[in-house]
Amino acid sequence: MRNVLLALLLLPLLAAAQSTLIPQSGWAAEARPDLVLVVVLAWNLASPHAASILWALIGGLAVDALSGGPTGASVLALLAATLLANFTSARVWQSHLFLRIAVTVAGSVLYYLVYSLVLAFSGWRADWASVIVTIVLPATALNTALMLLLFPPARWVGARIAPRTIVM
Repeated sequence: MRNVLLALLLLPLLAAAQSTLIPQSGWAAEARPDLVLVVVLAWNLASPHAASILWALIGGLAVDALSGGPTGASVLALLAATLLANFTSARVWQSHLFLRIAVTVAGSVLYYLVYSLVLAFSGWRADWASVIVTIVLPATALNTALMLLLFPPARWVGARIAPRTIVM
């Protein structure tokens, strides 16, 4: 329950920063880090419980409320990335740096793929090859670097508010 309350407080603030502050900063011309995606993936790696999927729902709704895209696009894309993170975050691999990098890269690509498919099915037109080169690849690199910074605090907070239980 506490992790859902944390999501309700944190993710709308990150979505607001992602849609208002980051576009205004001069350092991110086209590719921008996706703060909500990275925090949701970090939380799912740090605390892979079924309730962690709610983070994708809350974060997706917050991003959708502030975007001009189709309603539900971010929710679907975040749910796909979250399911990937939950399925790959087995206890054996949890502390490995490679897992964090691989999940962030795969989760980012899956997120942008699902989001782009929703846009395409909604009638949005774009040069998709250009989108991959100018937005998806640089954003994935930024998301990966951000994950390396945000995963340790997410793991620390997750251990404090949502400790793992042993099931026999």
